[in-house]
Amino acid sequence: MQKHKIISEKKTTFLGYILLFFMSIFIITVGNIIFNDIEKELLEKIEYPSYCVSDIVDSDIKKIENLNNKNCEFTKLDRDFNLEKLYYKVILSVKNIIILNKNIKTYSKKINKLENKINNLLVKYNISIKEEIFKLDSKNFDYKKLKSDFKFYEDKRLNLESNLKQFENNRDNLILKIDNNLKLLKNNYKNAKKFYKEEIYIYNFKLGLLELIFILPIFLIILKLYFKLKAKDSKNTIIFTFILSGISFLLLEVLFKIISNILPANIIEFLIKLASEFVIFRYLIYYFLLALIITIFVGIVYYIQKSIFSKNAVAYRRLKESLCPDCGFKINHNDKFCANCGYEVKIECTKCNNKTLKDMSFCSNCKEKIEISHLDREKN
Repeated sequence: MQKHKIISEKKTTFLGYILLFFMSIFIITVGNIIFNDIEKELLEKIEYPSYCVSDIVDSDIKKIENLNNKNCEFTKLDRDFNLEKLYYKVILSVKNIIILNKNIKTYSKKINKLENKINNLLVKYNISIKEEIFKLDSKNFDYKKLKSDFKFYEDKRLNLESNLKQFENNRDNLILKIDNNLKLLKNNYKNAKKFYKEEIYIYNFKLGLLELIFILPIFLIILKLYFKLKAKDSKNTIIFTFILSGISFLLLEVLFKIISNILPANIIEFLIKLASEFVIFRYLIYYFLLALIITIFVGIVYYIQKSIFSKNAVAYRRLKESLCPDCGFKINHNDKFCANCGYEVKIECTKCNNKTLKDMSFCSNCKEKIEISHLDREKN
């Protein structure tokens, strides 16, 4: 028996494989660090318009109750599209509108509660009037007190409605005051988002191209060395196999970035353009989408129906209610056949030879699994 394991010149030890594996991970990690450095140093990334602006423009100004972004940071894009200046022109009024909207909400709730109270009082008040008219001896309600309470709550409601109307007028006046700047802010924000969308595609393309320029020559050099060593059957081939694996991963990462960030958008735009120019192509897409949706939903429904309305499932539910598994006629579990359709309800168990329900999984006498013979299947 050999005391030492023979190591092939074209392979390495287990420890060697571990080290080579970590070398590949190290290559991938360093490669990503370099990619991040390329992005930071060689490209100026365009930033999305400030979310502080989106808080205002994406909200219904008549219903706005809070601002999600308290600490606002504006980008070069915001300044280029005059979003920062417009934001500061409207923000004070918007904050006052938020306060007014909260007051409007609070007062509306108070008025609703009072209206419910007044309606209940009104019912009782009407009953008390009838009691006064018919001069009943036993009265359920105090007519004078109800009248006084009704007047008190009605006056309170009118006062709240007056305050509510004042809040609404103040809010509407503020909205009117900033209306022009608000419209301009919304329009500029829309243009800024459109510009960002166009620029980010260009940015992603440039980034992918720079990363590809960096990684592709390295990949081709390592690939050439790998094939050269492989042709010579060199013992160093295994080392370059792992190096090539790490570099290949980085290359695939770059290609994936290019495809995911650039090509899908271009393909979608191309399809939209094609659909707008060629009516037949558009309708082919419609038919395809319609067929796909129908297929998906029909498949789901079919699967559900198949499990719920399978023969065994229907039979189980009907037998549970003492009904014939085939026609649903009322039967007794002692009956061998259905008196309505002649369906064989009971069969002979092949294990204990006693009669048991045919459509159940197990025999009620010997608890063995029921096996239906070929002749029994033919009968039904």
